[in-house]
Amino acid sequence: MADDQGEKTEQPTQKRRQDSREKGQVAKSPDLSGSALLLLGCVVLMLFGGWMVERVSGTFIYLLSHMDTLDLSPETVNAHATAGGIDLAVTMAPLLISLLVGALAVSAAQVGFHLSGRPFEPDFSRLDPIQGFGRIFSLRSFIKLAGGLAKMLVVAAVVYMILKADVPAMAGLIKNLSTTGNTTAPVAAFIAEEALLVAVFASFTLLVLALLDYGYQRWQHTEDLKMTKQEVKDEMRNMEGDPQIKKRRLEAQRKVAQGRMMQEARTADVMVTNPTHYTVAIRYKPDDPAPLVVAKGAELLALKLREIAKECKIPIVERKELARGLYRWVEVGERVPEKFWKAVAEVLAFIWRKDDQRKQQFLEGLSSGGLPTDKLSGAGRN
Repeated sequence: MADDQGEKTEQPTQKRRQDSREKGQVAKSPDLSGSALLLLGCVVLMLFGGWMVERVSGTFIYLLSHMDTLDLSPETVNAHATAGGIDLAVTMAPLLISLLVGALAVSAAQVGFHLSGRPFEPDFSRLDPIQGFGRIFSLRSFIKLAGGLAKMLVVAAVVYMILKADVPAMAGLIKNLSTTGNTTAPVAAFIAEEALLVAVFASFTLLVLALLDYGYQRWQHTEDLKMTKQEVKDEMRNMEGDPQIKKRRLEAQRKVAQGRMMQEARTADVMVTNPTHYTVAIRYKPDDPAPLVVAKGAELLALKLREIAKECKIPIVERKELARGLYRWVEVGERVPEKFWKAVAEVLAFIWRKDDQRKQQFLEGLSSGGLPTDKLSGAGRN
């Protein structure tokens, strides 16, 4: 009983997850977006960085070398500024477009495309100093702090190993510069390449750690949404209605349908029995395309149908196979299938053998487009 009331042992239902999503509470890792975009930016710079530097440096070289000849009158300044802006936008386009697409892709991969204003609604419970103190010094905050420190240590170790491996090359380049008097361009290029390499390895390391953090966030989110057995029962009751009320409603509907069927049973021409387990009430009129099952029942309901037959003086005919077949394959209100026509016709002909007028109407119905006479060749001979 205590488990039903307090301990959350049940997996969250789909409705519970959907309600949480509507509130903006989803499993996500902020570090995943940042690290993925950082790595993507580094890759783009590795692919297009040389081209971007050439365009920017070419523009500045042109401006500096033509400063004395450029027309900087008020009429042409706007034109130069517009041209420079377009050139800068074209230069930065690969990086900006890649980051935009990457941000949307990472967000969609984590939480899908969903907009919710609920997180921006004021929540005055967050102003409670006691609850705030509890959040700051909670186990979850401690785990988050420890995770952040661990990430810093891992990234620092990766950066240290990369720089340590390239220190001899850097020292040799600086020594060559000091002895030969070459320009500092090779050193600047080396530093830029080294910085980009460090950024790639650091961002990749952060991405791996962020994926682990995302897995943890998904697990923690599921744990937060877990439900008690009583909550699951209450949710099912709210969604589908109280089972007891639903059961009573179905029982009332069944009784109404059964009462209507009993009334239809009084119009039957014959009742075919098993004789104790099944009873099927059949009605047939000359202009009907086939006999109609107006009622059927098993066990107690079969007994009630036979009582109605005795009360209304409806013939009862024992045909075990026919009764079982009709009960199994034909629903109330349906016409008798063709495979049962001959057997049903024989029953009808049998009960009408002493009623010449009814028998004649029956045979006329057969020949006038009702049941095919070739299927019922035995009906008229009884």
